[in-house]
Amino acid sequence: MKLRTLHAVAGRVTPAALLAAVTALAVAACGGGSNNNGTTPTVGALAATTVNQDTKTGPITFTVSDDQSVDNLVISATTSDASIVSSYGISFAGTGASRTVTITPEEGASGMVNVGILARDAQGATGSNTLALTVTAVNQSILSYTNSTFALGPNDPPAQVSGFTFTQDADAVTTFDPLLQ
Repeated sequence: MKLRTLHAVAGRVTPAALLAAVTALAVAACGGGSNNNGTTPTVGALAATTVNQDTKTGPITFTVSDDQSVDNLVISATTSDASIVSSYGISFAGTGASRTVTITPEEGASGMVNVGILARDAQGATGSNTLALTVTAVNQSILSYTNSTFALGPNDPPAQVSGFTFTQDADAVTTFDPLLQ
């Protein structure tokens, strides 16, 4: 690698030329701005994944590689639509070359989103790959919601919904009065 030559202006070295020379020397000492052989980290293939609304993915396995130690790679993610999957809904696990990502969509969200998985090495070189995630909308039956929220028998304990406690006699005229106020 060529290092810049310091140019003397009126018999002295300018601060800008000195900074450029020191930066070039530091970059050269760290491997020339990339890994020793000029490669960037890689993120292995990620299979397209589909989950139901309000359901997180299981751990999705992927591999990372680098010509330096893969244990020093910093793994991060980006998302093409934060209303479906935000950065807070992406978590990583694993060490070495074998890693996993678990993705939790936003509550009530559905649609298609691309999740970019990035690997950055100590020299700042970055490799990435994209996972296509489809979150399928789920229609919930009001019957199943009602049956799971309210007791089915007259001897079942009262249920609390949105801070209101209901007796379980759905036939009584006053059962739903707290909701009507």
